[in-house]
Amino acid sequence: MEVQRKTVPVKKASKNGFLKSVLVFTLIVSFSVLLLGGYWIFKGLAPRPVEVSGPNGEVLMTKSSISGGQAVFQKYALMDYGTILGHGSYMGPDYTAEALKIYTEGMQDFKAEARYGKRFKQLSDEKQSTIRNQVIREMRKNRYNRASDTLKLTDAQVYGLQQVRDHYRNVFTKGDGWGLEPGLIKESHMPKRDRAWVDSEDQITQISDFIFWTAWLSSTLRPGDDITYTNNWPYDEDAGNTM
Repeated sequence: MEVQRKTVPVKKASKNGFLKSVLVFTLIVSFSVLLLGGYWIFKGLAPRPVEVSGPNGEVLMTKSSISGGQAVFQKYALMDYGTILGHGSYMGPDYTAEALKIYTEGMQDFKAEARYGKRFKQLSDEKQSTIRNQVIREMRKNRYNRASDTLKLTDAQVYGLQQVRDHYRNVFTKGDGWGLEPGLIKESHMPKRDRAWVDSEDQITQISDFIFWTAWLSSTLRPGDDITYTNNWPYDEDAGNTM
């Protein structure tokens, strides 16, 4: 009697298992890179100091007023008109680049007046070069104190801040001659209480300080590095922002 033997088919290695392993590995690597990148981004963020003061200790702005200025910027949809730190629309100016220029020229005038009794543009090329180099060194030095979460500005920087404030008070009061109408920002637009993120100070001062803060971080070196918080952007030779 012939005995029939049943043959068992040999299973071929499934490709599905291999593909699943590749997929899982890719997901793990991808999310690890995202998490690590996010960690370094947040670690390298420019500080918003609790207090920004001048050489005499006078408090010029606070973290609340800087954040309040950002809220004012958003409230009036200025990112739909211009840009801040390069983000937004391109109908109006980049407020960071504009403020950086005003801030730098203010420091140059302050030092030129103090040393030569003249405005910067009235100096000879040689004297302009001397002042320009002084301003670059001074504005790029990082005076933020991480332990106390405070920032001290020099006399020249305080003067530059005031020029930025004066410029934007004029712009947001009288218009910019292009796309912003006169009287865009008014205190009557805000309640006295329950102002959300907007601080108690007047809105124009807050938005001016917020814009100045972006100019400060774009021209101040990261701790232990030779580039600014924005990698030397925007380009401005007088502020030392070069390739």
